[in-house]
Amino acid sequence: MKCLSTLLFICFYSFGFGQIFGLWEVTQVKVGEESMTPTAKWFQLHPDQTYQTGNGGLQNDHGTFSMKDQQLLLTNKEGIVDEMGPFSYQFKDGQLSLNRKEMDMDIIVHLTKVTQKPEAPWDLIVGNWSLDKVFKNNQEVKMDTEISYQIRWDRLFFKRENGQESNGIWFIHGHRAEVRLIPNNRTKEDEFWDINFPKAKQMEWHSKDGTQKLYFSK
Repeated sequence: MKCLSTLLFICFYSFGFGQIFGLWEVTQVKVGEESMTPTAKWFQLHPDQTYQTGNGGLQNDHGTFSMKDQQLLLTNKEGIVDEMGPFSYQFKDGQLSLNRKEMDMDIIVHLTKVTQKPEAPWDLIVGNWSLDKVFKNNQEVKMDTEISYQIRWDRLFFKRENGQESNGIWFIHGHRAEVRLIPNNRTKEDEFWDINFPKAKQMEWHSKDGTQKLYFSK
């Protein structure tokens, strides 16, 4: 009986079911002809058929999954089965593809197995940053004062300039690398910047109209 159980276990995994366990990063989502890939999206699928999913360092769902007839069906932590139905899945060259129809549109999700969760802009922005350079209309502006930002994990930021401190709340868009700074001093307007992290411990902010660029380092 023990030998039979071992044989069934080996056969079960040799047919590919075991390949799905692990950490997967979403590399592309196609909705019809459009690419709508979310930022730093990941899935963690476990042998006990539980899962977690999130974006960057944030987990936003967990539950269980079932697999039958080459289809994957998720049930969330509230016990609610995915109302859009199961995904058909296939493995090819170490990649996982999920397919289904949603409102008569073909949905294709491509995933790659990874060893670490992908980092999102809201992970990378946290820390203490010094403003090194300012450009306006592609010309560098001489800085007369030291400016720094403390950007905290709890969504608070503190700006220090000329010995004065201002503060507020920061927010990053879920589908694009855009930071919004909401000052606690409501006489000041919210700021919107496109952000980029070209290297470790480096950050760039670009104004929405393209006239200003700020360069930071840790």
